[in-house]
Amino acid sequence: MKYRNSFKKFGVIFLSAFLMIGYMGCGLLDPEEDTDEVTVSITNDADLATINLTGTSVIVPVEGTIEGSAAPSSISAIMTNNDATGTADGIQINTTQQPDLDKIEIGEGKDMQIEIVVNQSACNGTYTLTISATVGGATNTASQTIVLEGATDCSQTGTPVTTSSSITLGAQNANSGSYLDADAMTAYNSTSVSGNESKIDILLGYAGAAGELRLYSPAEAKNDGFIGSWTSPPSTQILPVTSTFDQITTQEEIDALWTGTPVNELAITGGEVVVVETTEGEYVLIKVESVSAQSQSAEISVIGKY
Repeated sequence: MKYRNSFKKFGVIFLSAFLMIGYMGCGLLDPEEDTDEVTVSITNDADLATINLTGTSVIVPVEGTIEGSAAPSSISAIMTNNDATGTADGIQINTTQQPDLDKIEIGEGKDMQIEIVVNQSACNGTYTLTISATVGGATNTASQTIVLEGATDCSQTGTPVTTSSSITLGAQNANSGSYLDADAMTAYNSTSVSGNESKIDILLGYAGAAGELRLYSPAEAKNDGFIGSWTSPPSTQILPVTSTFDQITTQEEIDALWTGTPVNELAITGGEVVVVETTEGEYVLIKVESVSAQSQSAEISVIGKY
C-alpha cells in the first residue's frame, strides 16, 4: 500500500510537470509578446480635395498623424495620376527628415512637413496622394483623392492647331487680297504678291461667264487666264470635306480628312469647308464663312499648324 501511494504521488507530479511543459510549449504561459503597429491619417482632407492653380505654381501643406508602437523605419509620400494621362509630371512632393518618434505630427511647424508643389505644366485631373509608414513588419497607409484645376489641359492629344481670324479675299481686286498663303494665314493683293508667288496656295477668282466665285489652285488659275504672267505657279489641290470646322483641334484630325478626290478649282457660295494641300506640304482646313457676289469677295477662316 505504501508503494502504491508513492507511485500515485509520483504519477501526479509527473503528469503536472508534463502538462506544464505542454502549456508553455503552446505559449499560454509565455509573457505577452510585442506586436508591431502603425496608423497613418490625413487630417486636412477638405483642403486637399481640390487644388486650384491660379498662378504659375502653388504649395499645399499636408496635415496628419503617424503613430506606431515604435518610431517608423520609413515614411513615404507619393502622388499618382488617376486619369488616362497616367503621369504626375509637374507635381512634386517635398518632405522633411522624419523624426525618431513613435508619434509624429505632420504639418507646418510640426514634427514633420509634407508639401505638395504643383507647377503650371501639371495636367488637370484627378490624383491620389498616398502616405505610407512602416514600423517593424507592419505597414499602413492613408490616401486622399485630389482634383487639380487651373493647370494644363492634357486631354488633347496630337499636334495643336491655330484658327485664324476672318480673312478677306477679293476676286481680281487690287485692294483686297486675292492670293492666300495658307501656311502663314496671309493674304496678298495683286501688288504685294509680287515676289511671293511660290508661297500662294489658293486664290479667289470670279468666273464671269458662270457668274460665280471660285477657289483656284495657282496652276489652274493660270490655265484660266487669271495670272498669265506667273512662270511656275504652284499646283496645289483643294478637297471639299464634310467636317465640323469649329471642333477641329489637332493637325492629325485635318490630315485624316484628306481622303477622296481633290480638285483644282471649286465654286463657292458660302459655308463650304475644304482641305488644302499647301506649298509647304501641309494640310490646312479652310471654311468659307460668307461670299459677296456684289463685291466679288469672300470671308474665310483657316485652321492649321503655325
